[in-house]
Amino acid sequence: SVRAAAEALLFPRSGPVSSGPDVEPHDSEPIRKIGEPSMACPSGTSTLGSMSGVGGESLSQALYDVTLIDASPDVEVRGRALPARRAYLLKHFGEKSYEDLIASLPPELRALLEDPPLAFSWVSLARMRELDRHIIDKVFGGRLSPMRSLHAEMAENDMNMAHKVLFKFGSPTFILSKVDIAYRHYFRPGGVDILELEEGRGVGRLRDVTLPQYMCSEGLSGWTRAAVELSGGKNVAVLHTSCKHQGDADCLWELSWK
Repeated sequence: SVRAAAEALLFPRSGPVSSGPDVEPHDSEPIRKIGEPSMACPSGTSTLGSMSGVGGESLSQALYDVTLIDASPDVEVRGRALPARRAYLLKHFGEKSYEDLIASLPPELRALLEDPPLAFSWVSLARMRELDRHIIDKVFGGRLSPMRSLHAEMAENDMNMAHKVLFKFGSPTFILSKVDIAYRHYFRPGGVDILELEEGRGVGRLRDVTLPQYMCSEGLSGWTRAAVELSGGKNVAVLHTSCKHQGDADCLWELSWK
């Protein structure tokens, strides 16, 4: 089925998430589109490229079902995440793609980009999730990987002067020890527990919340990688090694750097 193929493609057990230098300067694997095998997936893994419409199920709906399920219903996100999406789309995909997206959106989703809430206000993640569904489908061409680069740029752009000083003089281990505070700067409820932390390596666990799968594998991974790089980490790798969307008990990330 399309859903089974989507699960095989989008939920690799380990390895880097897809990326590319044209849109995703923070990652090492070339961007993969739906229909292309991932370096992180076993050889021969089914893809969605030739399966759209199988059994009457559209590619868009299959992506929505697989990547946007089981999020905690009460999660909220800071309003700053919405202008970041507009800026990213215009920067990397151009005005025409952005205008085409805007024209396709229902009024309530269009307003999130054209008339966004205040940066420090709280917005239902369910609303942003629906907007992201349209972005992934209509602008990213079914790719989840640009979401990683988008959140990496958020980490870079959201740093006010105090944060810049912190990241300039703080080490990766110090920054990761404060990542729970950073999480709560963007989301509520929930948090991040650091289970292991030593020079060059750390393991984090999402606490008391379930985020959409694309936010687990791409959003948090991209933000964290950028944060470690900003604090001086080199050759940074972030692996989403365990995920509730795969049936695991927890969402875990393993980080390494030099």
